[in-house]
Amino acid sequence: MHHVNDRIKALKKDYFIYIICCIIINDFLNMLSIIILI
Repeated sequence: MHHVNDRIKALKKDYFIYIICCIIINDFLNMLSIIILI
């Protein structure tokens, strides 16, 4: 049971990192499009 819990924690951590990366990439693309438009 403890082993499964550790795996779930690891998955949540990976998912969190994935979401942060998506947000950073999204912000970066928005910034690029604004620079290109100007």
